[in-house]
Amino acid sequence: MEEFEEMLVAARNAMPGNIRIAGQGTDQERYQTVPGMSRVAGINGSMSLRQMLPQLPGADGRTYNIPAGSTVSMEASLLNRSRVAQAGARLIPIRMPPPPDYAPAGAFYTRPGSFTLLEPANFVAADDATPAIAQSLPFQEAPIDLGQMRTRAVRFDMSRREQKGMSDSELSARIMTSIIHGLANLVDQELLDEIDAAEMLTPFSLSDAAASGVRFDELRALVGTAGAGAQVDNGRLNVAGVPAELTAETASTFVGSFDRSAIAVMDDLRLIVERKGANGRLLVTCWVDLLPLLPDDTYFWVVN
Repeated sequence: MEEFEEMLVAARNAMPGNIRIAGQGTDQERYQTVPGMSRVAGINGSMSLRQMLPQLPGADGRTYNIPAGSTVSMEASLLNRSRVAQAGARLIPIRMPPPPDYAPAGAFYTRPGSFTLLEPANFVAADDATPAIAQSLPFQEAPIDLGQMRTRAVRFDMSRREQKGMSDSELSARIMTSIIHGLANLVDQELLDEIDAAEMLTPFSLSDAAASGVRFDELRALVGTAGAGAQVDNGRLNVAGVPAELTAETASTFVGSFDRSAIAVMDDLRLIVERKGANGRLLVTCWVDLLPLLPDDTYFWVVN
């Protein structure tokens, strides 16, 4: 990810917005403070989830908790790390419109407008004497309202000493890997919080699951920090016989058909790299917008 490396280099050399060069090219050339302008020295940009995650070189005797030199997109890394995605929840990246220079005149740009569950039709007995009663088309829908997107941010503060011990490529890889792993945790937290807040959430039972129409192999469980209902059998974690995984993003234990849930994530991680003072400190801030989508909460249960 050379773009982010370039941002780090540019931020180190950036001038505050309130500084200009007066008398440029003359003997009187000097820096001058402009009143009312920003004092921040830095640069901003954005990264798409489709871009490749920077490779960790594993040089100088260092090893990492992920394979060195592995090539994977940020979206794929996010899907591999997220517990709700592994349980079946859909990740919906919301792509940004193309820049105006590349858009044909009068062109429209479309993006996903909702996450929709298509439900089975309800067949009933009918004949010529007893015609079938008309029913509404069975589906549930959660709109992707950009105005309801939740904004979250993370900020790193790195001293010159911390930066000096590694190359810009390694620093870039460490920062972006941490951001993507943290985003996977955030995706889990936001969707599990949405499930926890569901009005129709009831204790899990196989009879209720059967009544909902789900297949048993659709069900997955996520065990929170309280460990409710967790059992280990022959090295496999389960809850009431349902395959389970651990999560630190909630205290509760949930069982559900996670492929009937989703989370929309804006496909532009907004980044700001600032240089602070003359000692070479760098502040890196990443902003993300996301929205959990739960069209029908009756496919999820809590375990007490």
